Amino acid sequence: MWPRKVFACHNSKEHKEYACAGYVARHGEANPLLRIQLGVDVERIKANCEDLDLYDNFHEMLADYEIALGNKPAGVPGLAERYRIALDECVPGEQRWIVLERASGISAELWESAYRDGTEPSSEMIEALMRTWSSHGIWVLSGVSHMEYVEQLREKRRKAS
Repeated sequence: MWPRKVFACHNSKEHKEYACAGYVARHGEANPLLRIQLGVDVERIKANCEDLDLYDNFHEMLADYEIALGNKPAGVPGLAERYRIALDECVPGEQRWIVLERASGISAELWESAYRDGTEPSSEMIEALMRTWSSHGIWVLSGVSHMEYVEQLREKRRKAS
């Protein structure tokens, strides 16, 4: 089984990391590692974060964090890495490969193999990403920088409101 990672709090110390409350509030219910192995009380943390303006996703939080630190945007990750980032964002959880197979008709083994081996996804996989998760699929295919991607997400959200 594929264990989903836990996003660490920016205040935690190296080798003594603990889960980010915002991450737990947004994604805790979908992450069995938090509840089962780490014993995190997801409902209590969600209630404590109820009045906070949390980030919708990791990419936006990272972009603002980097800007606050005065860092320049990182280089554009390669196609294989963009594929992995998009899958982590769009299809979290232990059943991701089955979900992808059902959505695309491409075998779960092919999806998982490309992810685990760090190889580039096939054109059919990219096409399936674009059909199902268009903004992420476009980012995987286009190779725009992380900051440009975040700006695209924010502009899309502004237009939708």
